[in-house]
Amino acid sequence: MLNTQFINNIIVSKQQEIATRQQSFPVELIEHIIVEQNNTHTSVYQAIGEQKANNINGIPLICAERSDKTNRLDDVAIVTTAQHYEKNGYKVIAVCSDDIFCSGSEQYVHTIKEEIGLSVIQYDFIIDEYQLFEAKSMGADGVTIMPALSDDCEKIYRLISLAYELGLDVLVEVGHYDELELIVGMPVKLIGINRNSLYYSTLNEAKLSNDDVLMIQSVIPDFIQVVELSLGGEK
Repeated sequence: MLNTQFINNIIVSKQQEIATRQQSFPVELIEHIIVEQNNTHTSVYQAIGEQKANNINGIPLICAERSDKTNRLDDVAIVTTAQHYEKNGYKVIAVCSDDIFCSGSEQYVHTIKEEIGLSVIQYDFIIDEYQLFEAKSMGADGVTIMPALSDDCEKIYRLISLAYELGLDVLVEVGHYDELELIVGMPVKLIGINRNSLYYSTLNEAKLSNDDVLMIQSVIPDFIQVVELSLGGEK
């Protein structure tokens, strides 16, 4: 069952966070930063294709193990973790940047992009176009869009479209079969199946079975890449 209270908490928190940031860093300033940085884009789609060619599936999700700010990973641990996956053949990783619900950090994205030659997906709860400009300024190669955070198909479409315009690849995270209905007909190239979506009632209830995953995969067109997201990946 969808945990609407948890989703509402995320949305309210993000709205407050975005409002505060916009006062200090209006989108025009972020656009200027993006132009000045001229970050190199490493295709998420191509990276996943290279992984699959070597029989390496899935995208590791890097964040602290518990929602505890005292348990955040430092820069050394972040780089060491990313290097581990790189040595094991991974070409793309998802990195948590949310510091409230996932104990992540935007610095994680910066650090890995500077130190490691992997394609990086910024993993956050994106509800506003402003966040996409922020992701681009961090140096992210891609972002996560979560249909569970909105039942407004037009809004989801706008977020996906703007991400493409900014040169960001998009991973649409799905934690339940019903979410696929919200993205029918949209220009989606990559779907990530998360067996343990945070926005479902409890971890046990949220955990998708193999049959659930197969059901989701069975209705996704062949031209859309499908991967599984996993906390820490397959070590």
